[in-house]
Amino acid sequence: MDMKTPERRAMPRLRVEFRTTFSTSSKLEGTGNMLDLSMGGCRIESPVSVEPGVSLALRIYAPHIEWPLMVEAASVQWVTGQTFGLAFFQITEKEQQRLGQVVRATPANPIESKPIEPSISDAIPIGDTKISNELLLDRINKSHRWMIGLTAVIAVTGVLGWWVTWGQLDIMKGQIAEMITAMNRIASSMEESAKQSKTALDYTIEKSKLDQRAWVTISRAVINPPIVAGKTSYITITLKNSGKSPALKTRFRQAAKLVSELPRGLMPQVSSNKLIESVSVIGPDGTTMNHFALVPLSERQVSLLNSGKGMIVTFGSITYFDIFDIKHDTTFCFFQQEVAKPELSPCEHWNEAS
Repeated sequence: MDMKTPERRAMPRLRVEFRTTFSTSSKLEGTGNMLDLSMGGCRIESPVSVEPGVSLALRIYAPHIEWPLMVEAASVQWVTGQTFGLAFFQITEKEQQRLGQVVRATPANPIESKPIEPSISDAIPIGDTKISNELLLDRINKSHRWMIGLTAVIAVTGVLGWWVTWGQLDIMKGQIAEMITAMNRIASSMEESAKQSKTALDYTIEKSKLDQRAWVTISRAVINPPIVAGKTSYITITLKNSGKSPALKTRFRQAAKLVSELPRGLMPQVSSNKLIESVSVIGPDGTTMNHFALVPLSERQVSLLNSGKGMIVTFGSITYFDIFDIKHDTTFCFFQQEVAKPELSPCEHWNEAS
């Protein structure tokens, strides 16, 4: 039901202390303390700011009812600091009855308007106009004398203060210069201390990263089964992470070839059709194996291996990222010169880790 303004103004207001929540259609929400209440409106104190004219929906938590009293629409009439007044404009008939129950259950303690005190001019009887004027002139003359004396005192005080200030100015200049020098020394000392602290912190961070990072190396390289002419053998490379954290995005690249002597200089480039590549993750203290299938050798190639005039060389690289997203590279090179020995030996070059 809609409520009319004359009806609201005729309703007495009672002092209360009810917790109240309110909201607007623009999703503004707040909590406040209701200070007074009537059948037509209320006064609320809240840290949430509202503007006059805004329509609020209220939930009033009174001690005399089981669930909150609902007012569908109440308009903000005025705002003073954190307090604002509301007029109830829309409330259901059922809630209106519950509101009446709350008002009737509240101890009668209406808010009364304070009487207007008489002004000073009303308290002074106006008699003889001549006497009033003479009294007024006498008071003005006394005020002038007081003002002249006060002005003289202020002037003398100002002159003395200026003289004292001028004498102390040189002393203050010297003290200020000493303070500035001392502050510069302190600032320089703090800056140097900050640099040292940063250096120590950077060292500690790098040391921690070095201690916690992943370390991937080759722990073993074998050929199995033994090389036989026309048969496929496999080179198995075992990667081991000896670090304390996982090696992420591990990329393994491997190639192999038959040579007459160990290569020197830079690691040779291998065409893509002779290279295998795999990507994996290796956990802390974990291992993984990569199997490289050798192209079957001819009788002549096997004869070169058996006579010591040829050797199988496998080489490649491992790239991975540690948990700090830092990339690391490991290169490897192993060779087999005797067919009877499945274990491969490390080359003189190309076995490096970073």
